Amino acid sequence: MRSFVRYMLIGALTLNLFAASSAFALRIAPPIARPQPVQAALQAEVIVSGKVVSIEKEPVEVTAFAGAPKEQPKVPYKIAKVKISEALLGAKGLTEIKVGFPANANPAGGGFDQPVPLPGKPAIRPLPAPIGGSIALTEGQEGVFPLTRHHDGEFYILAGGFQGGVLEKKAPNYEKDLAQIQKMIEIVKDPIKMLQSKDKADRFQAVQVLAQKYRNWSKPTPFVEEDVAAEENKLILKTLSEMPWSQPASPDPNNPTRQNLFFLLLGNETSRLGFKFPAFKPGTTPEEFNKAQDEATAKFLADNMDKIKIKKMVEKK
Repeated sequence: MRSFVRYMLIGALTLNLFAASSAFALRIAPPIARPQPVQAALQAEVIVSGKVVSIEKEPVEVTAFAGAPKEQPKVPYKIAKVKISEALLGAKGLTEIKVGFPANANPAGGGFDQPVPLPGKPAIRPLPAPIGGSIALTEGQEGVFPLTRHHDGEFYILAGGFQGGVLEKKAPNYEKDLAQIQKMIEIVKDPIKMLQSKDKADRFQAVQVLAQKYRNWSKPTPFVEEDVAAEENKLILKTLSEMPWSQPASPDPNNPTRQNLFFLLLGNETSRLGFKFPAFKPGTTPEEFNKAQDEATAKFLADNMDKIKIKKMVEKK
């Protein structure tokens, strides 16, 4: 389990907890780091294992983002055809799927994207990726593809934005990462089952995965918030209350803890229901700090278990 959660980004909202005291800050994964395949899979609508069998020669043009103005130049995408060997999530009954990527992308995502000329038109430079350029797929590439549907085109794109990752079959950690993705899919498909597991580690892992799935939004499309189903909401809160506040002696500081997930999961519910930070005096030790936060958050959960409504982000229709 420790290796699984190593890939999960800690939600940015948890930074609020430590704004006043950097001495107690969590180790947060850099927000601009390239997503790992397991992390990208959390944002995927479809996950397939397969092989790129061809790349269409002519690019297609699509809008740069959802709701782009008509005068906004369109962006050229190349289309890869991926032959599906196994549909891990979604894609039921499909044997092939189209996956698009910016036409100026580099095979390894390194370097900067270049303008791409289209017949009879000036070269267009798509919106740049944050770091290192977009990832291009290549013919013969084989592995696991975490995907989301493009907002405009009739194809999918790599989950996690321009820099979403493919789990390459030739990667040395392929089997290990594939097992982690399969476990994540099991949680997403049947969260109630995993939240009711007799294994405490499985329950904690389920809350970690669901928090990242429900409370992070990486798509270029608008979202709305919906209440998590009542039974699932109750089980998530119960498991969250069972978690240790922190694990300072743990070899993996990103293990599921209430410290990591409390504000990410609860969002505005903390202010709506009047959660207050404990008051701290100068000279407060880390041990005293953690104990006070543990007690305050545990009491808040116990007092508001039937009132807290966890929200999940879903695409706006």
